[in-house]
Amino acid sequence: MMRSLFSGVSGIKVHQTRMDVIGNNIANINTIGFKSSRTTFSDMLSQVQRSASAPTEGLGGVNPRQIGLGVDVESIDLIFTDSSPQQTGKNTDLALSGNGLFVLREGSQSYYTRNGAFMFDEQGYYVMPGNGLRVQGWNATSDGVINTNGTATDVVVEVGKTMEATATTSIQYSGNFNKESLLIDKISFVSASNLSNQEALNKVGTGTTDNPQSINVDGVNVLAATITMKDGSTMNVTSGYYEVGKSVPITTLATVYDSLGGRHEVTVLIDKDPTTADSSANTLAQNTSNRTGTFYTDVNGIEYQATQSTDTYYYTADGATEPTFVSADAVVKGVSDNGTIYPATANTDTVYSYPDANNKTQYVTSDAVVKGVNDNGTIYQATANTATIYSYENPAGTIHYVTADQVVPNTEVESGYVVEIDGGRQVEATLVSAEDAAYVYNNGTEDIYVSESATINATDVNGTLTEVEEVAAEDAAYRYTDGDGDFQYVAESAVIDATNVDGTYTPVTAAYTYTDSDGNVQYVTSDDVTTRNVYDNRWRIYLAPGVGMKGPAAGSDFVNQIVSTESDGSTMTATMNYDSEAGGTEVSYVYFDDKGQFVTNGRSQDAQITFTYSDGNGAGENVGVIDFTGLTQYANSTTSFPITNGNSAGILQSLAIDGNGIISGTYTNGLVRAEAQIAVAQFNNASGLTKAGTTIYQESNNSGLANVKTIGDFGLSVISSALEMSNVDLATEFSDMIITQRGFQANSKVTTVSDEMLETLVNMKR
Repeated sequence: MMRSLFSGVSGIKVHQTRMDVIGNNIANINTIGFKSSRTTFSDMLSQVQRSASAPTEGLGGVNPRQIGLGVDVESIDLIFTDSSPQQTGKNTDLALSGNGLFVLREGSQSYYTRNGAFMFDEQGYYVMPGNGLRVQGWNATSDGVINTNGTATDVVVEVGKTMEATATTSIQYSGNFNKESLLIDKISFVSASNLSNQEALNKVGTGTTDNPQSINVDGVNVLAATITMKDGSTMNVTSGYYEVGKSVPITTLATVYDSLGGRHEVTVLIDKDPTTADSSANTLAQNTSNRTGTFYTDVNGIEYQATQSTDTYYYTADGATEPTFVSADAVVKGVSDNGTIYPATANTDTVYSYPDANNKTQYVTSDAVVKGVNDNGTIYQATANTATIYSYENPAGTIHYVTADQVVPNTEVESGYVVEIDGGRQVEATLVSAEDAAYVYNNGTEDIYVSESATINATDVNGTLTEVEEVAAEDAAYRYTDGDGDFQYVAESAVIDATNVDGTYTPVTAAYTYTDSDGNVQYVTSDDVTTRNVYDNRWRIYLAPGVGMKGPAAGSDFVNQIVSTESDGSTMTATMNYDSEAGGTEVSYVYFDDKGQFVTNGRSQDAQITFTYSDGNGAGENVGVIDFTGLTQYANSTTSFPITNGNSAGILQSLAIDGNGIISGTYTNGLVRAEAQIAVAQFNNASGLTKAGTTIYQESNNSGLANVKTIGDFGLSVISSALEMSNVDLATEFSDMIITQRGFQANSKVTTVSDEMLETLVNMKR
């Protein structure tokens, strides 16, 4: 009876504990980052009144007889499920999602929490304001670099933190150059009213006034220009540099900083330049050429692309200085034989050759060739054989041939034949196959029969047959009559173009043709043109020429430099690719492959711009190295632009935290720099953590050690200006409260009934 009383009491106690847990959960319904708990029960030790017995042959088994002694609390579990974030508008508040906790520290003691209600204190430490514990993470260097491989430490961003001025050292291009950029075909310009066109061209252009090859529309010497493209379209411009054979330049503005933080701007022009690469370009650049082109430059320095003519040839007469041009109908094929040109015609005959007594090659046509047989050095003419032939061997072992009418049947051997020799003596005769007796010749004593393969080609030379060989068709493609009146045969490669000049044939060479600026077709000699590689996928980069300056088309007269007066009266000089040995500047090139990918800048050294300052600007010289590796060349719009490093000095103005926990500072110079990154910890068993109050936890023997890494390393995310709400579910808690109440009531009834039964038992003695 007492056992039931104690069971009821244990039930009352555990349900009271469960109610305490529910009450704590509901009390923390609005606690930031609070994680609810749950209570689980298990029965207590049971008293065994009778043990179980195994079945026997005639009797079944018996189960044990056990009486339970009540209930006990099995566990109080911490439920680490995510809750919804609540926007707060305070940028230092953080809401963490996923299996992780923020790391806090006081001295050497570490704590962990999901409560992200942090702030920066007056020393710049990132702390939990309720207890002053410092948030852990990794602080950035002065360059904004964060090394997360080290041990996490106190996150601190000093109040009034400053950013030092740094000079520009890198100019990085990215984006795309439009492969279909049109090339300029023609330029016309309007000069300033105080200058003639020639005077303006001399100052800022190249070419002639009728056909300018380049022009710098600087607004002082040249006021405007009309640009005609290869497709006939035109554009009117009032500024910029333009060059025939190149595309309209892409104007890019690079912002650079000096060592004192002064800001300057330099204009870099980029145009498509499908012409020859200079000799110093590297092998990678040379390999991007996919065709060759022929070019002619006139006396004014204007370059035209020329093509080999098919209707005009030229020769230079003896004593003449200028070539004579002739049309194609005055040109014949010829052969130079010992300095004399003989006209040649196409040969259609089958030709044979043999060396004469002077070892000179002689030629005959097929109608002068006969079949012959070389018999011990003597050539006999052979004819086709149509007779049936037998052969026999005389007593001396010599083979002889007879016709079918000279043999008789052999009576001793069926289907055999014999021939009579030496006064009636019979010798066995053998039938010779038709292919082995295809031809016959007489050696002066008798007829000899041979196969096709035993014959040779021969011709009669002064009564003597001489062996000849057939000349290959390509080696006898043309023929001419030499000075002795004999036909000579030559290959296609031995034939030249010639024309008849006063009865003498003179070699001619195909001319080259181009269309001049007036639209007229002109012819020039091969000596007037140059053939070179053409780089269809090449672009040119250079500094925009200043007022009164010429562009790259001016060659050595072009200075790849900009000198500008700044707003404070100081001077900035930007010089691209200065060569101290040559004492000059160079343009830069970039080369692409046939898939639109950047290949090389054509040099072993990167392109660079040197910046120097004077006239009151005390900054030191700095060099900006240009990186083109991020560029492509596709048939798409041009999107290229430069990104430079360097900055002016600035003071920390505001902070922001991104989804990876990186704290970034915005400075008064407009730059944003990483200042720190927040650390998070994971545990093998987060439910095993020990609560330390104020929504913080400590490691326990069953939680495992903290694994501290970045938010991104664990695949988590954090939301700034928000806090994680409590994960307490009121519907669940109210349901559990009802169940707990009913359990408590039931156990109290057990206690009451047990008491009444005990009272009845006591009254039995009365």
